[in-house]
Amino acid sequence: SLPQGSFCKESDYGSHPIVDVVLPAQCSSDLHLSRPRHSWRTIFDRDDAVLRKQCNDMTKELKWQIKPHLRESIDAEKSPAIRYPERYFIDINTHKEWYDSHGVEQYIIIVTRDENVAFNSRVKGHCRNVTIAEEEERLATNIINDAIYKYILEEDRARETDLRHIWDPPEYQNKDNAEMMAKKNEKLKRMNIFEQRLASQTNNSGRRKLGSLLEENVEALSSFMPSKNRVVLVSYESLMTLQAPYIKMLFKQLGIESDYMPTVKDGNAKYVPRLKEGDEIPMTKGQKRRTQNRMQKKKDRHSHFNTT
Repeated sequence: SLPQGSFCKESDYGSHPIVDVVLPAQCSSDLHLSRPRHSWRTIFDRDDAVLRKQCNDMTKELKWQIKPHLRESIDAEKSPAIRYPERYFIDINTHKEWYDSHGVEQYIIIVTRDENVAFNSRVKGHCRNVTIAEEEERLATNIINDAIYKYILEEDRARETDLRHIWDPPEYQNKDNAEMMAKKNEKLKRMNIFEQRLASQTNNSGRRKLGSLLEENVEALSSFMPSKNRVVLVSYESLMTLQAPYIKMLFKQLGIESDYMPTVKDGNAKYVPRLKEGDEIPMTKGQKRRTQNRMQKKKDRHSHFNTT
């Protein structure tokens, strides 16, 4: 899911952190709190020490300038796990490149949904601010398109994703200070951090030379756009969401060599009205239920106050 995490906030406007690599889950949990206290404690301590070292080594390699799990302690603040932003995007390209460099086999699954349905669902649920939801939608599409151009179309081109939003890991390790730091939206600083980190991980062209996602490019296209006996299955939702890269994949599947890019218009839009700025955003059943419960509790407290 792009983005991942909790609900959007007003402070997210114009500032959507992009995490370059999400490390294994063990680096995001307080190890000492997950271990039982008994006579075998020394065995678990030894395991914790190995995990702490591995997590530290990974953050050093990524130049995150943080030190997770510094020492054993029952106090989480003294032995902090890696903390990510409350709501963030993951950069598919850098995430995959880093794990590829460590020999980890990965499958990137891209699922598309009707654009307007997906947007309305996001606005009604996790981001009830239309402007911020639109920013998130554009960023998510750019990240997905970058992955398609690199790994499926295998084109060496400039990134669509605005990498000035790359996260600064130290900002988010102090819970009390994270929100204040996020509001500053230091775009220049984040861009400099990303450029330094990218330069340390890639060759001079700014892109690590990796093998193909699959051995044959045609296999990648076939899995994304099934075809047989000159019959090609095209996803309308994918076409509307991805547009140019999807059309290029279709051209390749059909053996068409052309730079022509047709104008794409969503014929479903008139049947699925898209929420706009100023529209009243309807509440979901869960939101209605929680609102009713809060109102009832408030009413009960008021009644109790009057009777006493």
